[in-house]
Amino acid sequence: ATLLIGILSPWVANAVYLSGHSPFPRLDLTPFAFTLMGLTAFWSFLRFHFLDVIPIARDTVIENIEDGVLVIDAQNRIADINPSARKMFNISEEEVVGVHIADALTNYPALAKQLEQNTDFEQEFDIVGKLGVQTYEVQMTALRNKDEAVVSQLVLLHNITHLREAREAAELASKTKSDFLANMSHEIRTPLNAVIGFSEVLEDSTFGELNDKQHRYVKNILNSGRHLLELVNDILDFSKIEAGQMRLSLFLFLLGDTLQGAMMGFEAQAKEKDLDFTLNIADNVPHKLMGDPGRLSQVLINLLGNAVKFTEAGSVTLNVSLVTDKVSTVTLLFEIVDTGIGIAEEKQKVIFEAFAQADTSATRKFGGTGLGLAISSQLADMMGGKIGVESHEDKGSRFYFQAIFGKENLDEAEPTTTQKNTTD
Repeated sequence: ATLLIGILSPWVANAVYLSGHSPFPRLDLTPFAFTLMGLTAFWSFLRFHFLDVIPIARDTVIENIEDGVLVIDAQNRIADINPSARKMFNISEEEVVGVHIADALTNYPALAKQLEQNTDFEQEFDIVGKLGVQTYEVQMTALRNKDEAVVSQLVLLHNITHLREAREAAELASKTKSDFLANMSHEIRTPLNAVIGFSEVLEDSTFGELNDKQHRYVKNILNSGRHLLELVNDILDFSKIEAGQMRLSLFLFLLGDTLQGAMMGFEAQAKEKDLDFTLNIADNVPHKLMGDPGRLSQVLINLLGNAVKFTEAGSVTLNVSLVTDKVSTVTLLFEIVDTGIGIAEEKQKVIFEAFAQADTSATRKFGGTGLGLAISSQLADMMGGKIGVESHEDKGSRFYFQAIFGKENLDEAEPTTTQKNTTD
């Protein structure tokens, strides 16, 4: 009430003076009213400790925060330390306040040495306390005055032990999974290769001619075995990529051989569908490159396989063109264009995710795990490019990606294969 009276007094005094009802007609009481307001405001600040709000807030936050807080002055002495930090280092405030960092933190020389640098940093440190070894994220920030001069350093210590343990557990689980998949893939592929090998021997009539029924059965065994082997390889490759174990092997190779090799596996299927199956390479594309032809072929086989699989009539075309030509590297653009069923616009955003397919009915009709495009996307990234798609339903699709390769002069040998091929 006193504060309210003080605030209103200048208004009342001014109104009385202007209305002519002042007991002192020639004396304006407004200045005296302002003085009264100032006195009541000052009394209120003292009475209700308004000036103590900021220190109280500071004490509440700093003293109760779970993170450790240190304030280091310009002489590298500890000016303040909160209870959490005292608990971390198992020391009392009296022991360290006003003491040089190196003397206060004798049991933590690495941390003390870093704090003495007086530079902003963020780093992890292991601190041994009552709870054993704990990992802390230590952040140091300079405190400056109004002239931007550094007057002290603020140090925050955040316990990330649980985060580190969770990260290590996740890494161990990922490694265990990868090891399991690698071992299982090996155990599966060994007998599977035997099944495929003997099926190929039977198909070639090595042990005698087969009748039509036997030939059909052997072909089914061979196709199923190859399909299963492809799935196992995809799962193994994806696990390697997920674990960061996939690597590119770099050596010289003939681009034409790699491209034709990738297309060769689909020529029979394209011929059965009467598709125009074409490879076009721009004249300025180098013949001999430095890179990983195996991984390039893997991406092309995935994209060409999908194009042929989902195209019932029309054409499938592989175009290769030069994007950039630098002193030691070239960037090539690979495009696989088909006239197939196409992909809905809302599905195009997810098809490069693991186990994703544009249409779940496609899994039942055409098979596949949904890993091929995810693997291709990762491999394209590893080769320095990005994979993308442009598609319209019932009109076809255009898958494309760029890749960076090293250059090599062809003084030693010219390519023995042509770089253009058309299979009608």
